Amino acid sequence: MEVSYLDEIKEQFKAKTKKSYAFAQEAQEVMPGGVTANIKYFDPYPIIMERGEGDWCT
Repeated sequence: MEVSYLDEIKEQFKAKTKKSYAFAQEAQEVMPGGVTANIKYFDPYPIIMERGEGDWCT
């Protein structure tokens, strides 16, 4: 099976965001897709933010 360019990019993203990937996997155990609403889900997994203040998220 041939690997698509998009699949390659997703794998690179997962490699760069290992903590977010692990957190998303854990969240999926208690919530469908790991989020409270499906509109918040983006492939390959939702954005994970440590904190927010005003209009800044980190």
